[in-house]
Amino acid sequence: RWCPRCKKWVHGKRPCGVSSGAFGPQLLVFVSLLTGKFRLTKRLVAALLSDLLNVEMSPASVCKAEQTMSAAMVPAVEEARQYVRDADYAHLDETGWMERLRRAWMWTAVAGTITVFTIARSRGSAVAKAILGEDFVGFLITDRWCGYNWADHFLRQLCWAHLKRDFQSMVDRGGPGAVFGQALLTQHKKMFLWWSQVKDGLLSRDAFIERMAPVQKRIERLLRKAEACPN
Repeated sequence: RWCPRCKKWVHGKRPCGVSSGAFGPQLLVFVSLLTGKFRLTKRLVAALLSDLLNVEMSPASVCKAEQTMSAAMVPAVEEARQYVRDADYAHLDETGWMERLRRAWMWTAVAGTITVFTIARSRGSAVAKAILGEDFVGFLITDRWCGYNWADHFLRQLCWAHLKRDFQSMVDRGGPGAVFGQALLTQHKKMFLWWSQVKDGLLSRDAFIERMAPVQKRIERLLRKAEACPN
């Protein structure tokens, strides 16, 4: 303000924690949630803020809020990415995505309670390597997409949802393979029944491993029998 006594403009110090912009951190987080998770346009976000919160924010300010939050999230995102790379196991998948009206892919990496999303133009193995690191030594759980074939097959677990789908397809096709498909589904059901008990605290992990030994042997016998079957 102008000081009539000093005849000059004077400036106070901004209190600690007060944003240098017109909007505080809670509003910036809310705006990023609306545009990021709920995929609202900049104009719709501005209209929503005006109608519901009586906050006037231009579409350009919405864009600026996104940039501010992106910069603030960099350390947390890098920490999450490093956690995934160091994890004992990771689930990885990708799905179609539109980015600036162009075809892209949303990659999802999950390790424990940490989930990392990556938007890339490619669905190739280079993206998977960039997410996990080429020296990833944990177990990798994926579908059969060829972009994961670079991983050590001894450390790669095919998604059980896909395997169950394959077993059911064998049953649905009928013929000799239906018997094998039903037998595999039976072992699959046993495994997930016991695993649900582990997650609920009703069965110890050691007991689960002990119960799984006969299941593993049964599946191996079924595979050998299937390979020997002329049909």
